[in-house]
Amino acid sequence: MSAGERKRPRVDPFYEGEPHLLPKTKEWFDDHKRWVAEGCPTPEEEAARRAAGIELGAPFAQWLGKNPTPDLQELVAHYGSYDKIPPEAWAEYDKAMTEWQARRRAR
Repeated sequence: MSAGERKRPRVDPFYEGEPHLLPKTKEWFDDHKRWVAEGCPTPEEEAARRAAGIELGAPFAQWLGKNPTPDLQELVAHYGSYDKIPPEAWAEYDKAMTEWQARRRAR
């Protein structure tokens, strides 16, 4: 069978110029999946960070200035010495440190 005898494929009668952009959608989806798998934030996570006042790509020192760690030295100074800190104060300090660590990991 020669090339002229082959049945021509149907062509979209509205097709003009470049093909439609939708074939790139799968490529974009794959890029997004790879981006997320590499540890980059999703658009939803980026929006949540912006809402929380976290500047994307901000240096850690700048973030730390806005989110100081709970100060153990201050706690010790408040009670006079390390061994005089009551369990309730330790629990409060540990809770504050856990919350700070979670914010640090989410930045």
